Amino acid sequence: MCELDNKINTTLKLIKMKKGIILLMWFITFHQVHATIITVDNNFPSIGDFTTLQAAHDAAVDNDTLLLFPSLVSYQAITISKPISIIGNGYYYPFEAQIQWTKINGAITILSDANGTSIQCLEIIGSLDIYASNVIINRNKVEKIRISSGNNILILNNYITGGNFNSVEFNDQTNFSLISNIIISQYSGRSCLRKSTETINNVNITAINNLFVHSDEPSTGASIYIELTANSFINNTIQGAAYGITNSSHNICSGNQLPNNNNNQLNVDMNTVFLNYGAGDYHLKPGSPAVGTGLNGVDIGPYGGDTPFIDNGLPQLPTIYFLDVPLTGSQQGGLPITIKAKSND
Repeated sequence: MCELDNKINTTLKLIKMKKGIILLMWFITFHQVHATIITVDNNFPSIGDFTTLQAAHDAAVDNDTLLLFPSLVSYQAITISKPISIIGNGYYYPFEAQIQWTKINGAITILSDANGTSIQCLEIIGSLDIYASNVIINRNKVEKIRISSGNNILILNNYITGGNFNSVEFNDQTNFSLISNIIISQYSGRSCLRKSTETINNVNITAINNLFVHSDEPSTGASIYIELTANSFINNTIQGAAYGITNSSHNICSGNQLPNNNNNQLNVDMNTVFLNYGAGDYHLKPGSPAVGTGLNGVDIGPYGGDTPFIDNGLPQLPTIYFLDVPLTGSQQGGLPITIKAKSND
């Protein structure tokens, strides 16, 4: 095995360890300090502790969890100034799962006092701006993620649409991991992953099992524009130009974006990789060149690896998607209730 593969294997082990430690510490913190679960429901009539996300945030203390009920009405965005967890009910993309979604309308900002915050299973109609460290962004649909400052940030299993923004943008003095995300850029002059200024210092990026798609290619857009020396790109699929990637291995590219070594596959037609690339169905096609060709024999792209992409951003909590309760019952017949639930990984 070449020296680069040894470095990549070491990086993978470190990322697995770091992610495991972060999730374990979140679990331990949640249970050992008896953090409160606060429910938020903006439906009428409401059965939640609060009807607005802001009121729930203001009432929460460190390490509390805000559990958002699904709703046809969007919740309003907030600025997070304390370490909390926010968990929604998932989003629509692109496969109907018979459940209502949880939408946040507007930008969410995580301030530096909110180290350890977790945002999960939301559709954010706007951007997410991070100034804190030890943050987990998991199973969300969001237009843009901006890492303004902070370290040890895990961006996992998200569908990032870009809008008229760079999809993931970062400043200097940061380090973060992108794992099993679908990252889209829709306009020329924008990128899936891009530094915020021409000069960036002390940045470390690890990208594993992602899909980067620039839908405006091959005109004037670039899927990735980073120009860094401290990054590792492993098991990713890249459509569109890419600049400044180092330490790459086992990636699939639409052109010659990466060196023709270290098991990178170049000039691959994306229609041979995915079930329906044009329609945005990024599940792998039978016989796809991504099947089993990643590092350690895993599939390349967001549905491969140790933490494959979860459609619709469904939470790990069980989801009730059908509830039929009659208005009346009888002593003889009781009250027949029909419940359909989905168990989520």
